[in-house]
Amino acid sequence: MNKKTGILIFLAVALAISTITPLQASKLTATLINNYVHVIIEASLYQNVTTFPSINIKITPSDNVTLHSMINASICEAMRAEYTHVKVKNLNCTIASNENWLNVTIELDLYNVVNKTENGAVLVNCKWKAFNVTDDLRIGSLAINFVGKVMLSSTVHALVHEAGVKIYVNKTVAAEPATAMAIVNKASLLDFKALSKPLQYWNRIYDQIRNVTIWTYDAGATVDVKIETATGEVYVIYMDPSGEIIAEGNFQAEDDTIVIPEFPSASALIILATLTAVSAVFLKEKTKKRSP
Repeated sequence: MNKKTGILIFLAVALAISTITPLQASKLTATLINNYVHVIIEASLYQNVTTFPSINIKITPSDNVTLHSMINASICEAMRAEYTHVKVKNLNCTIASNENWLNVTIELDLYNVVNKTENGAVLVNCKWKAFNVTDDLRIGSLAINFVGKVMLSSTVHALVHEAGVKIYVNKTVAAEPATAMAIVNKASLLDFKALSKPLQYWNRIYDQIRNVTIWTYDAGATVDVKIETATGEVYVIYMDPSGEIIAEGNFQAEDDTIVIPEFPSASALIILATLTAVSAVFLKEKTKKRSP
């Protein structure tokens, strides 16, 4: 085999691997918009121990009404368990799956989380970010929440009890069958409890060019199980949630609350300065005209 042929084969294998296991992770993105927060929930799980049905379906108030009502109610209940005043509006959902991936994307608006204090400051409550849906949601035979318990448990149980099997969690830590089963059975797609770390302790940056404050947090893998059989087959179950919260302006967080002090915005200050300058010029000109 010449060098060129070897390179081509390597590239072909690399492309095949990237096609089989695309890099996707669960992520919650929230953006503060005036008096509400727009949220995008991208929940993803990868596995190769079984075959998921191929699905691509949109769920809106006018399409798949029953399932939309169930998902909406479940999300509302889960977020209210973290912050009782939250109100969910405009929820839409897309569910997509192939042989190995299950992806649920939910967009919604949250109200009653942006509140003004008596001294004029604005407080944005973000406790709802650590929500956990505890309902068994399904599309036909496909569980879109309790994936581990419903879709994977029986197959994983058989695999981890094979003779000569090796089990790892968190990439390299050797584990017993009972440990692997406990992790798999708890694998829920709409469980974002891993984001319970107070926003105050998330990574914070202020982007001066865009004039936005961004808080980010990578919770690490909540499900990371690898099973190697005696015959050399490798099976993986993986889920890795993260969070990003964005607010226009330069602000700080206290515990799980974004604090926006009462002060004029930059644009308001510019307008005020312009009006003051114009008034000064006008008065000066008027004074000149009255002078003898």
